[in-house]
Amino acid sequence: MAAGARRPRRRWPAIAGALLGVVVALGAWTAWELHLVRQDLAAGQRALSSLSVADVGRIDQIAQEARVRLERAHRRADGSLGLRALLRVPGVGRQVEGATAMTGTAVDLGEAAERAGRAVSRALDHADGPEGRVRALTVTERELARLARAVRAAGHELPDGLVGPLASARRSLEVSFDAGAAQLDEAGSTVRSLRDLLGGRQTLLLLAANNAEMAAGAG
Repeated sequence: MAAGARRPRRRWPAIAGALLGVVVALGAWTAWELHLVRQDLAAGQRALSSLSVADVGRIDQIAQEARVRLERAHRRADGSLGLRALLRVPGVGRQVEGATAMTGTAVDLGEAAERAGRAVSRALDHADGPEGRVRALTVTERELARLARAVRAAGHELPDGLVGPLASARRSLEVSFDAGAAQLDEAGSTVRSLRDLLGGRQTLLLLAANNAEMAAGAG
């Protein structure tokens, strides 16, 4: 009986080792998932931050690509078993909720970008004749302004209180959202100037250099 009583005690180190191995594996997998979440967020935000007037013709494609990456980031964060397990850990649960909230905000922005892209694409498809082109520019200016507001709002909705890699990801998103909003403002201003130029009669000052001036490097 004495020998039999000692056997269960010998199993505890093996059980503890197995549990430790599971915890380490789960932690490593969760860290990898967070890395993938950050990659998808970065790819989506880069697409939106790079929009310019030159990209207006394919804004729907860029917006769709951004939405797909941002939605994938949210699915990873929301569906991660490791992150769900960490929700019950005191002090860590708030970080997990912050990560999910951050990706959720990004998804909302991606959907707003895709709506803007579809509206601009439809307007460009019907830009036949002078009136159609002016109308397309009006729609483009309106959607760029709307998207710029959405980008700024997304930056203000990012969760606070994050630490470590999540805090770094938040700062990166905030910087990118600010840059993206400024880029959209600039694109909208250019489109507005072009629309005003094509929209009706106005007084213009046209300066031209003659051949002699251009040969001398002036004009």
